[in-house]
Amino acid sequence: MEQPLVTVLVTTYNQEQYIRQALDSVLAQRTDFPFEVLVSEDAGTDGTRAILREYAARDSRIRLRLREKNVGISRNWYEGLCDAKGEFVCTLEGDDWWLTDDKLQKQADFLRAHPDYAAVSHRLRETDDAGNVYRCLPDDPRVVGRDATVRLFLRGVTFSCTSCMVRNIFRTPDPAREAYVTANRSIADFALCMLYLDAGRVFVMDQALSAYRVAGTDAAHRNYNAATTAVQ
Repeated sequence: MEQPLVTVLVTTYNQEQYIRQALDSVLAQRTDFPFEVLVSEDAGTDGTRAILREYAARDSRIRLRLREKNVGISRNWYEGLCDAKGEFVCTLEGDDWWLTDDKLQKQADFLRAHPDYAAVSHRLRETDDAGNVYRCLPDDPRVVGRDATVRLFLRGVTFSCTSCMVRNIFRTPDPAREAYVTANRSIADFALCMLYLDAGRVFVMDQALSAYRVAGTDAAHRNYNAATTAVQ
């Protein structure tokens, strides 16, 4: 495979009922550039890993990181970012999916046209297993269609790092950055958002390009984001 412009990092753990939808939404992307799909699976116990091998066998864009030991969301996420080959990196959690087939193209076009920006984000649509749609976030006019800022972020006017495409700031090892992102085993969102804001300007597109799955309706529901307040 030629050098990818974008690495899509898919993180997953025990998401066999959702991972196909996530991967299908990535592989459906129409771009004028090559991209790789790096899937980092955190040693789950269900059938997710078999599905990943099935997809990787039929699509050369998929590269698998299959862990022997569970390390938790934050480290799985961070080490996946460090393994990205692309000039730009974006993430997708294995129970979420993208709503349009031009998400990657729109975000890459923005970063190529705006070299002074470190990252570009967008709105996401909250939904659940039953298909209910709750709201699109962020919905604060101070960041929608505008730049996110540290000042607003610390006041609760947030954006989702899983909606971001960011210039690859993870290529050079940095122990301080690693400690910052992995300090909490289960929550890396806040740290990554702050890193992106520290790296440069972050623009938030006024479009919902991905779906964010909140708590499911079934008793056996498993996902990384088990409550609607996870991002907050």
